[in-house]
Amino acid sequence: MFDYTQWFKKNENQIQKDFFTFLRFPSISTEPKFAKDVAACANWLKGYLEEMDMEVTLWEGKGHPIVFAKTKHIEGAPTILLYHHYDVQPVDPLDLWDSNPFEPEVRDGKVYARGASDNKGQCFHSITAVKAFLEAGGKCNIKLLIEGEEEGGSAAIKLFIPEKKDELQCDHVMVVDIGTPGLEIPAVTLGMRGIVALTVECIAANYDLHSGEHGGIAYNPNRALAEVIAKLWDEKGCIAIPGFTDDLQKLSDEDMAVIDFSFDEVEYRKDFGVRKLMDEEGVSPMMANWLKPTIEINGMNGGYVGEGFKTIIPAKALAKISCRLPPGLKPDKVERQLVQFLQEHIAEGMEINIISRGGGSGYCSSVSNPTVQLAAKAYEEVFNKPCLFVMTGGSIPITTDLAQATGKEPILVGTALATDQIHAPNEHFVWNRFEQGFAVMANVLKRMENE
Repeated sequence: MFDYTQWFKKNENQIQKDFFTFLRFPSISTEPKFAKDVAACANWLKGYLEEMDMEVTLWEGKGHPIVFAKTKHIEGAPTILLYHHYDVQPVDPLDLWDSNPFEPEVRDGKVYARGASDNKGQCFHSITAVKAFLEAGGKCNIKLLIEGEEEGGSAAIKLFIPEKKDELQCDHVMVVDIGTPGLEIPAVTLGMRGIVALTVECIAANYDLHSGEHGGIAYNPNRALAEVIAKLWDEKGCIAIPGFTDDLQKLSDEDMAVIDFSFDEVEYRKDFGVRKLMDEEGVSPMMANWLKPTIEINGMNGGYVGEGFKTIIPAKALAKISCRLPPGLKPDKVERQLVQFLQEHIAEGMEINIISRGGGSGYCSSVSNPTVQLAAKAYEEVFNKPCLFVMTGGSIPITTDLAQATGKEPILVGTALATDQIHAPNEHFVWNRFEQGFAVMANVLKRMENE
């Protein structure tokens, strides 16, 4: 019998070397100056997968390239579709990194680099599992869908999926872009929230005004924007937009009974330094994070915020606002409700411009989904303990597109941790977690083969 653990140990140095090559590409999809690097990364992946004897095509022409690879078709064998992305977040602020974000370093058993966890680490441990499975003579059909715009909204792949529907058909869909609740805690993620994002600009004057000459006469746009944003919540901290939660989807009693809503407040405060928690009456933290919508102010600016002081009333103020949407809430409807509320409640006379930044729907699978059971057994064998079932407050909008295209219920899997500093300086991935991710995916493929 093929020993996947022994195979990994035998090839570990080369695996890490290839992984580091992958990490060195500055594949920042949201900054145009990195377009050539994004394309180079896609081409490197194409070559690497071709060396594994996979059939690889680049879906091009609608944005950054999408890598689609598949093994030689075996009639009658089950088929799995694995989704990843090779693009990464910007690295700013660069001065907070302890090492070059595109020159991987191993420190204390952790690989430090942009994308080490999200999502190049998860992507590469899956690719490595596929490589081992093929070398072992495994008999199932594997499809890899690796996009290059996830960090910017997945625009290209959303256009391609309807066109490529036939190529995406499969028996199982796994989105390998998620983590587990903690070290040595296996978990399958059943669902996630959707998202809507807006840029809100409040204009009060033609140019910045002297706060002495105009103070008490001209209304400050910072104040107007702060006031209208504050009205989004009532005195209990609940969203105050009428009808906002009308379409919330309730989970079945079966799923509610098995989902693990536990929350360690002490550990959470220790890990992230959070000073104050939300405290909606009758709602536990994880239920609030997974099953309740939120509105967050992601950023605000207006006027002078540099060193020293500048006494002005700014001409305009700006805010970035996003909503996380549990399954059932429709992004288009939520966006209309939010825009209407802001327009109706902004201080009279203020000009307000609102730009949509896109979004996507929430999604939830059932614990009875065969893919859930397949992944849970794989986790249990690798971690040697029962697998939990959880959800996530984050968003991977492409999941709903994959569900519609394949007719299957995707699930979210992975071995990342919330403490990996994803999207932040000093992003890292524990090498042991990479190996565990490899083992889980190899186990999934073995179990599929024996279905």
